[in-house]
Amino acid sequence: MKKHFPIIFFIEPHYERLVESFEIAPGVIIPEGKYRFSRYGIELESSDFRPWRIGTEIGFGEFYGGELTTVMTFLSWTGWNGHLQLELENVNDIGDLPGGSFVKRLWQMQASYAFSPDLIFSSYTQYDNESGEIGMNNRLRWMIRPGCDLYLVWNHGWVQLPGESILKSRSKSDQIAIKLRWTFRR
Repeated sequence: MKKHFPIIFFIEPHYERLVESFEIAPGVIIPEGKYRFSRYGIELESSDFRPWRIGTEIGFGEFYGGELTTVMTFLSWTGWNGHLQLELENVNDIGDLPGGSFVKRLWQMQASYAFSPDLIFSSYTQYDNESGEIGMNNRLRWMIRPGCDLYLVWNHGWVQLPGESILKSRSKSDQIAIKLRWTFRR
């Protein structure tokens, strides 16, 4: 168990060879070719020994012939004797490339509740500013016995209407699935 507030510095050298161009954001094309670049950053995270946790990661440096700054922050809480876990995370990518500039924002929320060690409900929701869509994955997992699990999964999607608040999103998709994972042993 970490009882401290670590500070981590990092350097990430990258080499990529793109065999074809791709659009990283609307109207921002990264052409095919060879790319060498380095990213630098710092991570700060509070102790996971406490019910409340907070953390951030800031990355910056070269990126496909331009610059990219990434800022990720999170806040999490664990309560009710560890049965409930909640986490909110935000990721911002600010890019300035030869083909144009972009800002991508991603919000994610995760929640899980353990009714018992064998029965756990989890929910994962995310929104990004580029697509204007909200996606939600809810899963109920029942461990019948070790190696054998039954899942009930509900996926739901919403799309933000043009010029409207995210609160006025309309339903886009629904999917319900039942999954059984069974391990056979001799």
